[in-house]
Amino acid sequence: MDTFYISHGSPMMSIDEGVPARKFLQSWREKVMPGQRPKAILVISGHWETAEPCVNVISTTNPTIYDFYGFPKPMYQVPFSFSDLILDGSVFHCSLSDHLVNDCGTLTRFRCWVPINFLEHDRTGAEQFQVNSDNNLKYPAPGAPELAMRVKELLEVAGFEKVKEERSRGLDHGAWVPLMLMYPDADIPVCQLSVQLHKDAQYHYNMGKALSPLKEEGVLIMGSGSATHNLRTMGPDAAPPPKWALDFDTWLKDSLLNGRYEDVNDYLNKAPYAKMAHPWPDHFYPLHVAMGAAGEGAKAELVHHSWTNCTMSYASYRFTSCK
Repeated sequence: MDTFYISHGSPMMSIDEGVPARKFLQSWREKVMPGQRPKAILVISGHWETAEPCVNVISTTNPTIYDFYGFPKPMYQVPFSFSDLILDGSVFHCSLSDHLVNDCGTLTRFRCWVPINFLEHDRTGAEQFQVNSDNNLKYPAPGAPELAMRVKELLEVAGFEKVKEERSRGLDHGAWVPLMLMYPDADIPVCQLSVQLHKDAQYHYNMGKALSPLKEEGVLIMGSGSATHNLRTMGPDAAPPPKWALDFDTWLKDSLLNGRYEDVNDYLNKAPYAKMAHPWPDHFYPLHVAMGAAGEGAKAELVHHSWTNCTMSYASYRFTSCK
């Protein structure tokens, strides 16, 4: 089975018919993978960052995580600012530093809006928030605990010594937003694997190589990020992409289509405007995992390309293994 890197872009794609990539993902089963139904799906999302590799081991239905902010009211109920956030099932505990962490070491910083159905103080004095179970934007895909443990096994055999298990975390929007369009019935088991921001692109490529056997086991390996991802530079959809975004996007396409994977692994030195296109590598490392999982000599194909918000490229790629 081929591996893929999907630019999931904005969560707005879940409700906005005007996002061009939405139609691409809705045509997935007919045009991209006709006649192929994965046994399970492994998503490497730019929205799950941990100190060590971590898999979510969910034996029931994956909870839907609303990990986004600043979007239209239909996607939210109550706004709040937070600093420390610890995810415990569908409950968020909020305290007063300036980072986001969970049991697997997730670390990020932002102001967030989430659907909430109650607000109270717990015994520690932290504010407690619960995701609204009535929100219409859900993706109740079953968990894939067997796949999670297989991923852990493959990584450990390949030398990734510490692979943790997260048994309450569900699917973040890097997983469920594209999947709700690709497989709207939500009937295929899904597992997520985290990225490590303190590591480099080669590390994530090697992670993908370790996971390569999954392709022959009926597993769809999907990196989910964004070909360009600098939220501070976003503008109107009608505005033309600036030179830095076009140059990086074109470099990436040319490098992948011509098999220059070593350059992509060394993108910080090889790519034009690398740090402008990706101030943080969270949305780019999933590409390296998908690329590595396809194996040496894999053929890359651009399966979709569009822009929104002036600087956000939705370039998405298929990697076909060399037979």
